[in-house]
Amino acid sequence: MVDPRIVKQQLDRLGVQFAFVGQAEANELPQILMEGEEVQHVIVGRYSGGFAIMCATNLRLLLIDKKLFFLTVEDIRYDMIAELDYGHQLVGATIHIRSFSKDLKFQSFKKLKLREFTSFVQQKVMEIRQQQ
Repeated sequence: MVDPRIVKQQLDRLGVQFAFVGQAEANELPQILMEGEEVQHVIVGRYSGGFAIMCATNLRLLLIDKKLFFLTVEDIRYDMIAELDYGHQLVGATIHIRSFSKDLKFQSFKKLKLREFTSFVQQKVMEIRQQQ
């Protein structure tokens, strides 16, 4: 478990502000993150299970969905990502992440943030592939 103050500092550095949606998920981050793991990007959106946050760290990609009696955490390592697609529409944008074991679609109204998020993940995937 990571100290919640460290996670709060990382989120503040990124300028992340949660209204109602995303606060419960952000509160779960200290229990999910590993020592030395740093949050690089966070975005609120929707996936097949409802509203959630997607978090890109220096080590992996996390989808966190916290509901009253349920917690869903999808953990996708950068080296496991096979394909990453981005598309935007008039009102929002979609990222489609395919790994060897998962297929995840995530939508957000914040097109620019999702595009930056996608670019970051693509960069991490390429770095991992070049190292191998």
